[in-house]
Amino acid sequence: MHPRSKFGTYNHLYEYYGSPSIKLHNIYKSLDLIEANLDSFQATLYHNSNSILKRNTKVLYYDCTNFYFETNKTDGIAKYGLSKDGKAKPLVGLGLFMDGDGIPLAFDVHSGNTNEQTTVLPLEKQIIKDFDLSNFIYISDAGLNSNNIRSFNSFQNRNFIVTESLKKLSDDDLKIVFNENPWYLLGDNSNKPHFMKDILDLEAKKPDKAIKNIYYKDFTINKPVKIGLEETTINNRITNKTTFNQRLIVTYRPKYKLYQAAIRAGQIERANELINKKTYVRKRANDPNRFIELGLDHDKVDLNIDIIAEEAKFDGYYGLVTSLFDDDVEDILKVSGYRWKIEDNMRTLKMHLKTRPIHHSLDERITGHLAICFTALLVIRLMEKLLNNEYTTGDILKQLKSMQVNPLNLSIYNSTYTGSELLTKLDKVFNKNLSMTTFTILQSNKYKRN
Repeated sequence: MHPRSKFGTYNHLYEYYGSPSIKLHNIYKSLDLIEANLDSFQATLYHNSNSILKRNTKVLYYDCTNFYFETNKTDGIAKYGLSKDGKAKPLVGLGLFMDGDGIPLAFDVHSGNTNEQTTVLPLEKQIIKDFDLSNFIYISDAGLNSNNIRSFNSFQNRNFIVTESLKKLSDDDLKIVFNENPWYLLGDNSNKPHFMKDILDLEAKKPDKAIKNIYYKDFTINKPVKIGLEETTINNRITNKTTFNQRLIVTYRPKYKLYQAAIRAGQIERANELINKKTYVRKRANDPNRFIELGLDHDKVDLNIDIIAEEAKFDGYYGLVTSLFDDDVEDILKVSGYRWKIEDNMRTLKMHLKTRPIHHSLDERITGHLAICFTALLVIRLMEKLLNNEYTTGDILKQLKSMQVNPLNLSIYNSTYTGSELLTKLDKVFNKNLSMTTFTILQSNKYKRN
């Protein structure tokens, strides 16, 4: 409720009713203890939370983020890497699994320069073993779904739904996306075929109607997977691969097309400004500099029309691949679309729970700190679910922070807060009676124990 440093928490323990009498070094030592028993710590959280609220483990979402340090040291797991916050600071990475209700399931801590794809399977295997889970669908974005990850999640009652970069498809597959096979309108049970010429014609003549539509097509693609055997030839070794068929679902949304075109228009305008100011530098894939073309001797600078046209070709298109060949497309898109919730979990960690910046330097303390933040996120998400998701994280935290009492005499406390609709529902959900205006010592001690 009041995110502070460990030292700050220690100095404010007196604010909490019945707070324990402990030493500061014991707080730090608890972080070491959590880190040393992290697997059992997470398994206990899962099993205990499952007894409070049946966890929805049919679908598991995975994503990664990172946290920066107020230091330039790169000892241990704190390393310079690609910051999602744009901070030029040493980073530590956090991988997070979330269940189908948006509630955190498990986490992994790794170095800030770690390839995030390598964090998936170790944590997933831990979940399978320690949580006794096996039948689920793995869902992630394009950066966390290598072919090995997909292959692992296509066996033993596991499946996957992951985003697919259409730009990386083979020419034959792209030909089907753009030139062959009809499209179908999502939500239209008639299965009437639509062709791109007619779709574009509707966009031109009736844009208000067209912008609401979502079209899709699906077909099988083959992404061969390595089977671990090598064939030795005269020139080199060849790793043998086997067929790995996957179902590609491509959507086309006129609204998404307009959005992407508007973003690129702004980047082109920025690229022109860089050309005029002669401040262009080759940078990342989404940087406006990618539209700038330099002559062989850097004597001529202009916009690269070919790159702009190639990107525009994909406006409005979006791809998913899955091992679910028989499931309804609309159901698959709906489940995949819930990925926004794991991003919301990351934001909650950073904004409401103030996980960053991290002031610890020892790896054990860093992991212990993130474990405490993960636990706080788990608790707040459980509360939201038990309240039927009728209240935001901010609403709940504001209510809890307001609940203070002052001693009236040696045996009675007066509440300094008033009742509310949220407090009434909290009382009902947790079988409490915290809306009272006064509390006796006996009542307060009872709430403390329970």
